Amino acid sequence: MVAIGALAASAATLMGHYPWFLVFNYLSETLPSAKAYMDTLPPGRVHLLYFLNYCLFLLFKLLYVVQMALCGICSTRWIGGVWNSPDQLS
Repeated sequence: MVAIGALAASAATLMGHYPWFLVFNYLSETLPSAKAYMDTLPPGRVHLLYFLNYCLFLLFKLLYVVQMALCGICSTRWIGGVWNSPDQLS
């Protein structure tokens, strides 16, 4: 009975992952690479894109921290609640 469950889990994993690899391989062959696109841009434009990407990262990180502060949930306290019993949290 355990072997049937293991085979079913393996089949489900295969069915879940195999289409992803098909799509990834197809898109890798079809779409142009990002390096080819970045080589066509002037150097200042590339640095501007990297800077804007970093600014967006910082903005989303700040929004996450503000959300956690407004909800009254400190991430270390929440992680402690996962590993410790609720009685130990103050």
